[in-house]
Amino acid sequence: MAVAIDCDQPDPDMQELWAVHMPSARSLPFVFYTDEEGQFLHGTSGGRSAAELLDDIAQVASRK
Repeated sequence: MAVAIDCDQPDPDMQELWAVHMPSARSLPFVFYTDEEGQFLHGTSGGRSAAELLDDIAQVASRK
């Protein structure tokens, strides 16, 4: 599932994920991969190529 949020007024739960797991992220888009419970698994900041995105998804899938 993909969820888009307003980066100028993010939900407090999203702010916490960012602060704890990706505090140095500065370039949009920020992508957070979580499990069904909302636990952080992986994250990226900035543009990604199709190959990089597929690799990110594979990394997350292997952690489940």
